Amino acid sequence: MTVATGLTNLAMSLVYLCYGTITLFDLKDNWHDRTRRQFGLAFLAIMFTCGPHHFDHGLHLLVTDVDAGAWDLVVVALGLPAGVVWFGLRMEALLGGAGDRHVRGTSRLLALLPVLGAAYLVATVAGVADLVRGSDVTLRAVPNLAVMVLYLFVGATLTATQFRNFDASGRWSVSGLSLASIFYTCALMHLVYAAYTTTGQYVDDGHVLAIDVLSVPGAAYFLWLVVGVHRGQIGKNVEQQPAPAVAVAA
Repeated sequence: MTVATGLTNLAMSLVYLCYGTITLFDLKDNWHDRTRRQFGLAFLAIMFTCGPHHFDHGLHLLVTDVDAGAWDLVVVALGLPAGVVWFGLRMEALLGGAGDRHVRGTSRLLALLPVLGAAYLVATVAGVADLVRGSDVTLRAVPNLAVMVLYLFVGATLTATQFRNFDASGRWSVSGLSLASIFYTCALMHLVYAAYTTTGQYVDDGHVLAIDVLSVPGAAYFLWLVVGVHRGQIGKNVEQQPAPAVAVAA
């Protein structure tokens, strides 16, 4: 299980770093656009902290004698599909394609997603609560807990925007829904990592701790931007000028 968890974390890190690289290309081409520049820089901060976090953690699992926790494998593995879908769509956009798909109406599968997501959330929180029972939260776990809260709010804001857009158009954006799912699943990844840090099973070295501390302001800045777009205070013309992060948030 430890090898599988390490490799899955490395795969997740590759996806994040590819996101960041795509964003660099978009920034280069659209630096003149203030809204796109803001989102691009915020997205870079997230991708180039989450990516190294999973890379460092994956390497630790593969080259040290640390035993991986079962919940670590579960949350990272379940987070990969949404990440792969969104990455594929962004690659399509980079190559000149549409970069999104739209689904008319609400199919049974889409209707089930909130139920499945809620069940996943409850199961993970219950598992984590059982895991940390009797342990004291350490300061090293605080950055991951802070990012978890921020990512949950980002996911909720993106979801609210998708509902608003569906009410107006009768269509769901696959890109938007997958990005919202990424933030929900990433939030649970950080919760689980904080739990294993609390129990002492995972020991943060200076590298991972520095990465996790740096991820907090980046996540907070991105949340401020998506809330601003949702409220119409930032990028009012964003729907006419799609960008990797902006288009799915608008």
